[in-house]
Amino acid sequence: MPDSAQPELCQDLPDLTTLGLLASAPGSPDATLSAFTGYRLGDSAQSTPEDVFRAVERARVAQLAWATASTPAQRLRFLRRLRALLYTQNSLFQLALTRACGLGPLDAVHEQSATGRLLASCSAAYRNRFSAIRIPWSARCPTRGKPLDGDAVMASCVDSARPLTSLVEGVVPALVTGHCVITQVDEHTLPITLRFAWLARAAGLPDHTWQFVSSAGSGDSSLRATLAEHTDAQAPRCCPLGPTHVSTPYPTSRGLLIVRHDADVRAAARAAAGASFARAGRHCAATPSIVVHACHADAFLHCFKEATRKYSARMNQTSKLSDSQAQWMAQWVQETLEAGAHPVHGVPLQPRPHHTFEPVILSALVAHQAIPNPAPHAPVALVTRYTAWSEALHLARQAGPHAGVFTRTRIQQLLPQFATLSLTRVHLNAAPQPGLLPRDAFGALT
Repeated sequence: MPDSAQPELCQDLPDLTTLGLLASAPGSPDATLSAFTGYRLGDSAQSTPEDVFRAVERARVAQLAWATASTPAQRLRFLRRLRALLYTQNSLFQLALTRACGLGPLDAVHEQSATGRLLASCSAAYRNRFSAIRIPWSARCPTRGKPLDGDAVMASCVDSARPLTSLVEGVVPALVTGHCVITQVDEHTLPITLRFAWLARAAGLPDHTWQFVSSAGSGDSSLRATLAEHTDAQAPRCCPLGPTHVSTPYPTSRGLLIVRHDADVRAAARAAAGASFARAGRHCAATPSIVVHACHADAFLHCFKEATRKYSARMNQTSKLSDSQAQWMAQWVQETLEAGAHPVHGVPLQPRPHHTFEPVILSALVAHQAIPNPAPHAPVALVTRYTAWSEALHLARQAGPHAGVFTRTRIQQLLPQFATLSLTRVHLNAAPQPGLLPRDAFGALT
């Protein structure tokens, strides 16, 4: 297929500078390529630290007007208009999520649905002043950090696992509470960010209230550091950005699924398949660690394997892995097998075109087995057996903030045991759910 047959996802947008993109790096812009076909989708100019300085200066001026001239009622109307406009652009966002961001069609649909629910929750939370919404027991953990003192210029970033949802989580609560935002994007998330910014401008967002700097490769960390230094705060986000390569420090933003002795094994296995392999196991959307009581281990592995086979039948719908993540996955699986784990499904690795992998399930016989830790951000699942509850809690110390616990035990009995762990969102008889609750986002800003 020739280049001209591929859509340029930003060609119908106005001048990108008017949308808030500051990019003045010397040289010709880099081409943005389709994640699945490799064809050109458009150009991606790179920003410099000087662009960050300019963005902060413009945001300081815009923030005074945005915080003082706009009323809460006006900001709520802006949020409603933005939500309505998003529905009119569903097909274009679906295209951007698949072609540019590398999400599979099913994952892209789920991403759009999650974004719509998030915007509705943000609107309800802001309308009711954050207190009239029933917060489920699974989220009754205090928001970390302290609220901002006054209005601020904030920095945000985008998670490649949840590009549209993480964008909304970091930007919308900050904008509607009177702050200005500068978002760092890369060549994959730039098209979807600019399209969402266009909708925000159409919904009534003033100039320079939301701006962007773009980076790629080695420039990513330098721009992030510059933004962190010259802005007032980081926008609340679900999980910190983790590494994308095997040679970088290991992340801790991994989901955890615990199957206790009194669990429904079939329901746990069905939930595990989607939790471990959706979004190709990317970043905080991944749940690579599954801890199962020894009395259910064999039955769980059988049900999990069957559920994974059904999931594998839709491999043409799955998301893509980057080259570095694919390398990390292959190396980790090899090291884990050498450490004594047993293959259950998907081994040896058989990558499909453009790094869409068959889901891999490995089994460790005992909780204290020497397994390379943690698992990569990839479609892998390590099932570990435990006999004592203390072993499960020890493994939970290595997980991130999200957990799902399958049990008939009341949650009030379990939550005190999680008090010293990093778990902030525990779901009972459900898979871990990534994402930042609107109440937590608003609570950190107001």
